[in-house]
Amino acid sequence: MFVLFSRVPGTLTHIRSCMSSLVKKTGTNIVKDPENLKHPKFFVQKVLNCRKKFHIFVKRSFMEDRSFTRDLKDSLEYFINLDSRAARYLSLYLDDMMRKGLKGKSPDEREKILNDVISIFRYLSDKDVFEDFYKKHLASRLL
Repeated sequence: MFVLFSRVPGTLTHIRSCMSSLVKKTGTNIVKDPENLKHPKFFVQKVLNCRKKFHIFVKRSFMEDRSFTRDLKDSLEYFINLDSRAARYLSLYLDDMMRKGLKGKSPDEREKILNDVISIFRYLSDKDVFEDFYKKHLASRLL
């Protein structure tokens, strides 16, 4: 379909905007879900699953076209930064992973999990807030 639509000028712009609105709508539902606000681990896991799903979608359906990849990145940044608690939730998720989530996993699995968390960290606009919370969690882990 991508190859077919790419032959007609202007159609890819419309498809990109539709994809972007779908990602934003899906992400906004994750952010606004009251259950996710109660459980930071579920929130981050759902964001990771959403990112993975749409990343695979762009990779397979649009041959990793740069404009689709850029719109996906912008859409993910949009909904992740809707709630200022995202940085805190990400630091809590990472702290939980460091305490008990990574034990018993192979080095490759650990690296994959940490790369996923880092990919979400890149979308955060409140990196300094994340850093403050992470420092507190690190201090409590060390003590």
